[in-house]
Amino acid sequence: MCMSAVLGKLPSRMGLDRHKILIMIKSALPATICIAAFQSETWASHFNVLNYLVAIEALLAFCILPRAKFLQTLFLNVLMTCTAVAVNLFALWTAIKAREHTTNDQSLEGTYNSSASAVCAVWFMIQIYFTNALRSTRPQFQFPCINYCIVTIISIVQAGPSFTTMSEANAFMYLLLQAFLVGYGIAAGVSLFIMPQSNREIAFSSMEKYFRELRRVLSAYQNVIKQSDHQSSTEGAQSLNTLGENFAALKAVHVRLGTDLEFAVRDLGFDRLTGKDLVDCYQHLRSIYLPLLGLLEVCCDFRADNSLQACSCGPDYALSINSKQSREKFSQISENLICSMEDALDAVLVELQGHKPGGTTIDLEEGGDFQFHVAQLDRFRNSLASLDAFNIPKYQGQAQENSQRCPSCYRDEENAMTVQHRAQFMLWHSSNALSSFLAFVQDKNNSQEWQKRRIIFPSWSELTHWIQAMFAVPESSNIDQILESSMDGVDRAALTMALRGQGPQHLPPNTFRQKFGQRVRMISAFLRSPHSLFALRATCASMSIGIIAYLRSSRMFFVEQKCLWAIVMTAFAMNNTTGQTTYNFILRVLATLAGTVGSYVIWYIVDGHPAGMIVFMFIYMAGSFYFCVVKPKYTLLAIVSAVTPIISVGYAMNVQKLSTETLSKTNTLKFPIYQDAAYRLVNVLAGLAVAYFWSIFPFPVTEGAIMRQHMGSCTYLLARYNAIISESLLIEERGLVPQLLVQKLQQARLDVLQQVNRSIVKLKASSALNKWQVTIGEEFPIKAYREAISLLDRISAELSVIGYTASTLSIEVSEQPRYLSSLHRLRSPSQRVTLVLCLLSASITNGVPLPPNFSFASTEYHPEKVFNVANNEDGFHKVNVDLQALSIISTSMGRLLEDMLLYTQTIRTICGELNFSLLLNDKAMS
Repeated sequence: MCMSAVLGKLPSRMGLDRHKILIMIKSALPATICIAAFQSETWASHFNVLNYLVAIEALLAFCILPRAKFLQTLFLNVLMTCTAVAVNLFALWTAIKAREHTTNDQSLEGTYNSSASAVCAVWFMIQIYFTNALRSTRPQFQFPCINYCIVTIISIVQAGPSFTTMSEANAFMYLLLQAFLVGYGIAAGVSLFIMPQSNREIAFSSMEKYFRELRRVLSAYQNVIKQSDHQSSTEGAQSLNTLGENFAALKAVHVRLGTDLEFAVRDLGFDRLTGKDLVDCYQHLRSIYLPLLGLLEVCCDFRADNSLQACSCGPDYALSINSKQSREKFSQISENLICSMEDALDAVLVELQGHKPGGTTIDLEEGGDFQFHVAQLDRFRNSLASLDAFNIPKYQGQAQENSQRCPSCYRDEENAMTVQHRAQFMLWHSSNALSSFLAFVQDKNNSQEWQKRRIIFPSWSELTHWIQAMFAVPESSNIDQILESSMDGVDRAALTMALRGQGPQHLPPNTFRQKFGQRVRMISAFLRSPHSLFALRATCASMSIGIIAYLRSSRMFFVEQKCLWAIVMTAFAMNNTTGQTTYNFILRVLATLAGTVGSYVIWYIVDGHPAGMIVFMFIYMAGSFYFCVVKPKYTLLAIVSAVTPIISVGYAMNVQKLSTETLSKTNTLKFPIYQDAAYRLVNVLAGLAVAYFWSIFPFPVTEGAIMRQHMGSCTYLLARYNAIISESLLIEERGLVPQLLVQKLQQARLDVLQQVNRSIVKLKASSALNKWQVTIGEEFPIKAYREAISLLDRISAELSVIGYTASTLSIEVSEQPRYLSSLHRLRSPSQRVTLVLCLLSASITNGVPLPPNFSFASTEYHPEKVFNVANNEDGFHKVNVDLQALSIISTSMGRLLEDMLLYTQTIRTICGELNFSLLLNDKAMS
């Protein structure tokens, strides 16, 4: 009883639930099916020595991927495998022709031929170079390129130099292609028909988590408001830390949902919501999320009212009492509004849960009356709008007869009301977006679009975009990527000149010959790129082991001991940076040792009986994918651990089925399992060690260098984002700009913001791996880098608030002429921010010091000038979006300038600053 209770609680303690356990079971099914299948005489005799290879490829097809992502990976796997077979068949033809032209004695046809081996070696190096370059530039080709390398290694390293006729080569390559495709087919059947998982389900799960995180943020903010008047410094710091943690979790979910939707809209489903409906829901959630970003900084500015009452300059406390009453009224209205927003979020979530894949229709009464929630939100939002946030008499100087308050007291009260004003603006817009979301769901229900389930097909535009994205470079700050995603109707040559700048050695091309020469120069640019260097490292690493197969004295040793798996593990283990390579090297060694121990257990616990070994192989492989299910970043670890028993035990089972005579035809020796597993372990460890060596030789690419590149890219993206905001502030010319261009400008702003968030995620990941890199010489300034990453996060948050607030402006020249001067005051520091961000990005990316006497003084900007325009508006007793937007942009710009000053100082610490001053010492003076 006690044992069963412990086993019952074990999965939950290991972070497993029923869904994750089913995924682990599903991951082991394809390879288990293949191992069981070659117990058939027909199957075993057909695939011969490649039986266990079918199981390996079924495992490498990675059937637990969601449907749309799996279909993309399957298509790329089949494409790369067929391409590899075609290319290597041509390579074998050239090797056989080289053998024919250099062999005079027909009796020596089956012996070693140096010409054939040399030709195979050249083809091997060329293919390894290009496949690894492709893998580096396009991460979606990770597994397809590994499968390409396996085809190449087996065909022209293991078997190629021994072929004497094309009939042998054709038969072998045909059988090799069948082994790969059958493995893919079995994995596809398991993925699509056994416990299928669609990307739409993943998107719905992320969306549900989005709702939960929104409620947590609102609850944490409500807690801050409640305790703002009666909390100690410790309680205040704790509540603010909780709010900050909730905001970080919400931001992570926001980035993840945007990524999940890329495949969700391309997936096939039997559902009520189309891909466009999912995108619309995400856009509504984003409209709720963006205003809430300003609440975190607002909470940091909250002050207790007792600090305002500490003034002893006079007996007149009427102003403090009025401000306190306004504060209390705001807190009460905000609390009611937040409760209403939480109820509305629950109602929308319940309705969406009823329409998710596999869900049942839920009545409106069960999910909440949408009309009631809309009316409730409108009522509290109107109450918030009626709250006077600007009714603060301005201090006119000490000469006032009736005023006995000091300037600091007025300033403190004005700051407190400004904080309230910002929170008022953010809550008003967020609740307004939630009200629009409720109206959207209600309209869909009234139109009966969500009442009937139907087959959902991706649109032709989504399919076209899918094909383009399948072969495209992922989104980044790369100039070429920016040019490819530029807006239609823009002069591409002018945009290229604006982004790249004029080449110092070449004028812009005019003639066809000059344009053709420009394309030719791109070859040299690629050869000196980091992707080419990584491919060269991978080629050297693979050839360090592959050379054994092409020398006369070591050829038989390579074939008999199956050293090809050392090269395969080299392809698995090559990484771009030393820190990641060191970390993965240690984990993969441990995974390989675990796989070797598992091989002994699988074989000897059932004394070599196939039925028992199949069962224990299935259990071990399912357990190996525990790492992948709990932590997806350990995917390659799970594969290494699961593949190791297939290499040793699977091959031994194949020998047991086919007999030793079959092996003698392929020059493969038969060893007992305890020796064979040990030899496979040595091969794998040798491959991992060679990959690690070539990752740090001849010069290491450290996490610090990658972090610096990502930081420069992120800073450049922020400069682009701020430039878009500056263009959005051209309110006086908005009437002359087509609405379509305005929409494209807004979409470009949101796209760049998504890229900024992804860059910050990469920066934090690189920072975590930095401790694993081997540092030689001076210490890496990790503290400065982490401080810079934190400042980048804060700058992106402030720019997000400014960008969203700028998009709400709708001032016309004829109606509000007095506010245009305020807009010019805002645009001037905004343009300076863009200038400084571009200079900082260039300094970080190129690793050069900042210009001499480079400074970014925040004192040049006076936000109170903009605020006073809004503050002095006569009869202001309601929420005016334009005036509040001006004030929010003004306050956020002041915060942004302070963060920019700190960021500039941090970059000066990292990159240094040019100094041309003459430094005199005692020796020079003498």
